[in-house]
Order: sequence, then C-alpha cells, then structure tokens
Amino acid sequence: MSANYNIDSDSDEDDVEAVAAIANSTTWHLHDIEKLKEQTSELLDPTWKDTRNKHLLNKMLELEQPTITVKMIDFLLQEGVCDSLMSFITLNAPDSVRPAPTDTHSAALKKSYRAVILLSPDNPTEALNSFLSKKAALITKRIFDIFLMDSAGSFYHSYRLLESLLRCYPSEVFEGLCSDGKAKERITNMLRFIGFPPVCELLVMLLALTPVPRTGTLYTACSKNRWIFLDEMNNWNFMLQIAKVVANPDQHCALNSFVNADQHSTAAAQLLQEIIEKISLEESGESLLVPIGSNSGIIDTLMDGIVKPRVNTADGMRRSCARMICFMLRRAADMEILCYNHHPNGAPPSATYVPNRLFNLRESIVNHVRARLTDVLTLMHGFDSFHHEHKAAHKYSNYEVAKPFTSLRAMAIEVIVLMVESEETVASAILTVDTWKLFITWVLQYAHNNVFHALFYRIVFAVLRQEQEDAQRVLFQKAKFASFLIENFLPYSVGITKDAVKAAATAADKDLVARRIACRGLIMNCANAIRLQINSQATAPGNSVYLKNFFQTHPTWKDFQPKLATATEQQLKFGMGVEIDASTDVKVGNERGGMGGNPAEDAHAMMNEDPQVRFAKSLGFYEDAEWTLNRASLGNKDDLVMNRRRSFEEGYGSFSDYQDDSPQVVVDEIDMARKKSPNTSPYGKTPPL
Repeated sequence: MSANYNIDSDSDEDDVEAVAAIANSTTWHLHDIEKLKEQTSELLDPTWKDTRNKHLLNKMLELEQPTITVKMIDFLLQEGVCDSLMSFITLNAPDSVRPAPTDTHSAALKKSYRAVILLSPDNPTEALNSFLSKKAALITKRIFDIFLMDSAGSFYHSYRLLESLLRCYPSEVFEGLCSDGKAKERITNMLRFIGFPPVCELLVMLLALTPVPRTGTLYTACSKNRWIFLDEMNNWNFMLQIAKVVANPDQHCALNSFVNADQHSTAAAQLLQEIIEKISLEESGESLLVPIGSNSGIIDTLMDGIVKPRVNTADGMRRSCARMICFMLRRAADMEILCYNHHPNGAPPSATYVPNRLFNLRESIVNHVRARLTDVLTLMHGFDSFHHEHKAAHKYSNYEVAKPFTSLRAMAIEVIVLMVESEETVASAILTVDTWKLFITWVLQYAHNNVFHALFYRIVFAVLRQEQEDAQRVLFQKAKFASFLIENFLPYSVGITKDAVKAAATAADKDLVARRIACRGLIMNCANAIRLQINSQATAPGNSVYLKNFFQTHPTWKDFQPKLATATEQQLKFGMGVEIDASTDVKVGNERGGMGGNPAEDAHAMMNEDPQVRFAKSLGFYEDAEWTLNRASLGNKDDLVMNRRRSFEEGYGSFSDYQDDSPQVVVDEIDMARKKSPNTSPYGKTPPL
C-alpha cells in the first residue's frame, strides 16, 4: 500500500456514497483507510468534522508565527473551515467577557491576533489573495459577530481585518454586509460600542471607504455594491440613529467602568462629523445627507440634547450636541470646499474645489435650527440657576468663581452667533432686550473670558453689518449698549498693575476697575466697529441711516471719540500699548510687531500694509475691490499708503474728524463697504457661517 496521506484535504462528496465506493474498491491505499475512518466518525457524530477542523486550526494558531501554505489554502476552502477560523477571532461564547484595556492578554486573544495576522499580512501571497477573493464576503459576515454581546474578541482585530479586506476587496465586503439583509442589525451592534476604540474609526472607514483611492479602479468597481449599502443605511435613517446616540447614549450603548456615556456621546459626535465631512465631498454619498434637511428629526434630537437636561446627565453629552449643531451650520455655508490631491513620486499636492453636497441643504438646516432658538435662549436665561444650583464655587490657583462660564454655555452661544450670522433677520426676531442685557451683563461678569468676548463681538458685528434697524434699535436704544461702552471704557493711562487699579478705584470698587481693564479690548473693538460702520453708511446710498442718526444725537458719543482715537493709536504701537524698554533692543517686523518669523521676513511681508489696515481687517472689515490692484502699478510704498489714505478719508473719514484741539491722530483703515458679489460679501444673500 502507498502512503498518500494528506490531512489538509477532505472530500465534499456525499458521505454514504463515498463509504460505499471505498468498500467496493479493489485497491486499498492508506488515504482510503483514513478517509473511511473520518467518514465513519462523521456518520456517528455529525459535529466530529467541525471539532476536528477546530483542533487542527488550534494546533496551527498555537505556533508563534503560523504561515499559510498552498495545502492550508485547500483546507481553508473546505466547507465550514473558514467559519471555524473566524470563531478564533470573534470568540463568541455564552459566558464570555470582553477584555479590558488593563487585562493581561489571554491565550485565546493571542490566537485571535495570530489568526488576524494570518489573514491580513503586510505582504500577502498569491495563494492567500486567491483564498480571500473567494471568502472575503464570508469573512465580512463573520467578523461582525465580534460586536455581539457574547463576544470576547478585540475590536482592534476586527479593524485590522476589515481594513485589509476593504483595501483589496471592497466590493466583496459590501456584498457580505448586505447580501443576507442584516446590514442594519450589524451596524446597530457596532453603534452599541461606538465609544470603544477603534469602532468609530471603523464605521467611518466603512461608510466613506477611506482605504480606497477615489481615482483607482477598485473604487469604481465597488460602486454598485457600496451604493446598495449606503441606500440601506439611508432607508434606515442612519444619521438619525447616530444623533440619538449623541443625545442619549445611555439607551443605545454598552457602558462599563472603562467607557462611560460621555465617551460614547463624544465618539458618536465625532462619527457624525467625519461622515458628513467625507460624504459631502462625493456624489454617491449625498443620499445620506438628505435626511438632515428633509425633516427636522436630526436637528430636533440634537437640540433636545442641548436644552433638555436629564437626571444625572453630564454636560459632555450636551456639549457634543451643541458641537454638532455648530459644525453643520458651518459646513453647510460653503458652496465649494478646497481639497488637495496628493500625487506619487513626491510631487506637490494640487488644490481643487469640490462641490459641497451639504450646501444644498443649508436653507433647511438654518430653518430647522431657527425653529428651536427660543429653547436655546431659555436655556441661557436660566443657565446659572439650573446649572450651578447647589454646586460649590470653582477654585483656581489664587481665586474662585462662584458660577463658572462653562464650555457648554459658550457652545450654546455659538449656536446663536452662527444663526445670527447666517440669516440677517434672525437677530431682529430672537434677540430681545432681555437677551441683549443678559449678554452685556456677562461682558463684565466674565471679564477675563476671551472666548465669550469673541462670540459677543461677532453678534454685535453681524448686527452692525446686516443693517437691520429693528435689531440695531433694540441693541442701542433699548439695551443702551453704546452707553455701556462709554461708561466702562478706561484709557490706557489706567494700567494693569495693582497700584494702577488701586489709584483708579475712587469708590473702593477695585474689582469693577479690574474688570473694566480686562474688558478694554472688547470695548474698543465694539466702539471702533460702530464708528467704521457709521462711516461706511455715509458712502453707500440706500443704506440704513438709523445708526448714523442715533449716534449723531447720542449725548456722550462725540465726546468719547477722542478718547477712543488716542487709545486705538496707542494700541497699534509696538508692544500694544505696553512700553518696551529701549535697552532690550527688541525690534521685530520694523517695530510693528512680528508675525512669528524673523524680523527681516516680517518687515518684507508688511512693507505694503499699514498697521491700521491690519487692525481694521482684524475687526472683520474687508478690503475693497479697487484696492486689490497689482502693487507694482501703484509705485513705491509711500505712494501705496497715500492712495489708501485718500481712498479711505474721501469716503469714510479718519480719526482726525473727532480731534478738537488735541494733536491730530491719523489712522488709516481699509474700506468697510460690503462687496457687491453675494458670494464674497461677509453678509450678502449667501453669507458665510
């Protein structure tokens, strides 16, 4: 008898017929005897074959570096063997416990790792590629069992394997996801563990197909199966499901001592943001974005997460909801998005503008958010009472704050800011006298909070530039914002040292003086923005004249202008008003303040731009079209500066208009008139958010 023994192969024929064929054989070989034993055992015990396969696979995975041979490929292609191999990765068992980050790696987890590396090596052989091309769909189906509650598998292993399959066999992966109609169930199981790394990244990879280049043939070849997957997700309203996890992860996610509800909410918000960012750049993903604008469900779910505090719910979830509202408003603002294409062989990336699919939903998103702004304002008015009630003051190194501002309040205010900037009628409709007074009170109450000051200035600037008389009337006439600026302004003669504060505090209110000093920058910015907007109205026929008329009749505004002019001129000096000792020989950017480079580079970069021009730009006023000519045609630097001065002073005046007997202060600023094009105007028909 010849010893032709091959344990890596098996017969797929009917067992009874095979046994009969062997029994009737006139020539007996060793492999015939072995096959007869196997088939007899399988007839007596139907699970024998599966048990044997697992035993062989277990022996292989006990090796430190197992390899796949051609014979092993034949073995893995047999029915049920690939499923058995995947069971070493998914580790599903009734009493299994998922390993914690601090746990020691068990023997089962090490075998899982070896199985993953076996199927996803850095340099796969031709035989392995042949096997994966046939079994990629099956492997995809089985790997999602790792997201079942009875699994003790590692999510990192599933990420490695799916990334490898998507890189080479994306069409087969999507086929495996959807062919049995269980795609919704599989993604639901993944969302349950969204806060566990790297599940969020894995979902982004699946939905956006990040491992496959957009210009490659694989991306085109898998488009049909991927479209089926995205369409199934859209029919399920996948975006709404993510929003529900962001707002209320307790009801949708698995919690333990290592991943809490806040972490699940943050990860879900990150998932939603990344999907929108990537899907909005491709036509095939537009269907997933439609539900954001077609109905208010997603916006309402996120808004409920902001304005409806639940018992024992941390602020992290509410911050995540507010962050997503802000992101969608900003992302929907641009008609096109600048992208960079990376080229091989070290070639520099090329820039190209890609249509923003979310822009088509901008109006709907704004309307959905606008319908809930009253809830946000109600939250702001009662924030201190519900958020800081029964809480101790927050202590810092040498002082304490009874009621901290909190990042949640800042994000909720940013939602209001973005809405005011996006639609010129929002300020008139929602910003009541009480709301303005509340914000103005916070300016002094949180005098050291630059985040709030920046947000508050954006609201004021938007109201100024949009020229909505109703909103301006509420701000200046009813809320008395101009009087607030004048009453709380302190010139630079009042320094920031303790002695200066003590000298200025005539009424023993040192805290108020210190707060006014801290608010000086915001007060000056708002006052200068008002002055520049008034000047711009004088040269733009048909614009509202309410602002100009109001400040012409204001009892103290005219007397305030020389103080503002002097302080602004001092602010623009090197050192921003703080005297620099000449002996230090500090000289950056031609004594104008540096931009981070060396002095020579700074001086060259700013040689054709006055510091006053940069100051006006920093306030949000944009350069006029006729000032963007070729600099060479304008002659030398002095000619350019004089052209700018003439252009500004002919239409917009200068600080010298407000100087009575004091020395003339000349401050050059750029044109504040809005540009004609609605796409480039800071507050046109399609303003940026």
